[in-house]
Amino acid sequence: MKDLIKIAEDMKFVNKNLYKVFYPYVVKNPLRIPDYIKIANNFERCEKIREDYLKKGIMIPPILILSITSKCNLKCKGCFAYENGNISKSIVEDLSFDQWKKIVKEANEIGVFCFFLAGGEPLLLDNLFQLCKEFPRNIFVLFSNGTLFNDEIIKEVSKYPNFVSLLSIEGDEQITDFRRGKGTFKKVIENLKIFEKKKIISGISVTVTRSNFKFWMNEENIDYFIDNGIKICVLTEYIPEKPDDDTAFAMLLKEEREEFRNKVLKFKETKKMLIIHSPGDEELFGGCVSAGRGFAHVTPYGDLTPCPIANIATHNLKNSTLLEALKSDLFEKIRSEESLLEKSEGPCALFEKYKEVEELRKRVGAYRTGNY
Repeated sequence: MKDLIKIAEDMKFVNKNLYKVFYPYVVKNPLRIPDYIKIANNFERCEKIREDYLKKGIMIPPILILSITSKCNLKCKGCFAYENGNISKSIVEDLSFDQWKKIVKEANEIGVFCFFLAGGEPLLLDNLFQLCKEFPRNIFVLFSNGTLFNDEIIKEVSKYPNFVSLLSIEGDEQITDFRRGKGTFKKVIENLKIFEKKKIISGISVTVTRSNFKFWMNEENIDYFIDNGIKICVLTEYIPEKPDDDTAFAMLLKEEREEFRNKVLKFKETKKMLIIHSPGDEELFGGCVSAGRGFAHVTPYGDLTPCPIANIATHNLKNSTLLEALKSDLFEKIRSEESLLEKSEGPCALFEKYKEVEELRKRVGAYRTGNY
């Protein structure tokens, strides 16, 4: 019982809805309680390590976003990863699995607890699940288009209590298939139902645009996914690479963003679902949490960038340690020049301040990533 109380307290500390959604899951899977205890212990260890580094003036994020491959089997309309140069634009080879493993190992040692596996399509990386096996006390969250799961992969996924699958969806079948291709919606829903049956922690990831934000404000639509066993919903507002991009029209207008945020806040309080809204939830932290405040991002080619949006870097982890890169002038100045990260009217502080970020990039000698 003490162990269960400890897990519950850790969940409440991170997020009260995390406890509300996942504690019942833990109780229903008693054979995995020893694994959850080890994960909870590592969470506390990582917290302590980050605190110790902060006393030395070094900020280590709890989360590292890994764009773990530039390969993808889909060609979704308005794909940000493609526009940003993280998908199939480079003649430079992706990092190998061993290089990714080295990054995760160092990250864990300096206090990073959770890893977001993005891409491209992460399932196209050979040996992906070996990371979950070799680092069983860290959490790995997969952001996948959901079309490549088969019986073999699902069997593998079910082995790891430290693995969470988030599948991309845009709305109903018509909305999803329009952006991602015919048959995508049915495949994703089918896999989510299998995950629920096999007790695999899973959820959905949504790119919110002017075309679908009304769908996600409809309570009946939220209830549909809850009724189908969805426990997590990540809502990420669409951001073009540059303010003057052709795709900028898809970004929510100020009044639409406010309307959407109010509805999301209501759902957060009333629905049995862990709803994460980016960038809306960043207001709890006083602004953007990139550049190590909450997370940092590694491109498929090893560049450490402040976030997936700001494609600038001074260090590549092929020839630099993660700690050295996190201590860079680029990250330090983004955090110290508070106006860069403070809350803005748009979906992203660094996007809104594109000119200022570009000036900073030149000042610290940073390079643009993704267009090798």
